[in-house]
Amino acid sequence: MEKIILSPILKNKLDYLPQILFDKSYFGFMESAEEYANRIYNFIDTIPFQPKHKTSNNQYGEYYARLEVKNKRTIYYLTYNYEGELYYIKNMFTSHELGYYIYIKGIK
Repeated sequence: MEKIILSPILKNKLDYLPQILFDKSYFGFMESAEEYANRIYNFIDTIPFQPKHKTSNNQYGEYYARLEVKNKRTIYYLTYNYEGELYYIKNMFTSHELGYYIYIKGIK
């Protein structure tokens, strides 16, 4: 059975995501922002079964999984390494961040 471990960086991002989304008025209710973050957590549980894509820069993982959210404007890229059945999920970038261009797209 696969085991998934989240890095402290990713855990921190996910812990603060609902508050950030609420503060920036992406959601009118904190509960909605928390449900949104929970969808990312639920997706993380499926990473072992997702297609494996190679990152262009492996500082934050050799592979990434892609999560499209409802609005289709934001795509989450979760970077990870795996060995056997152990998946270490290292970081998360959105399609709007500089990290996406460096670690996923390979643009310097």
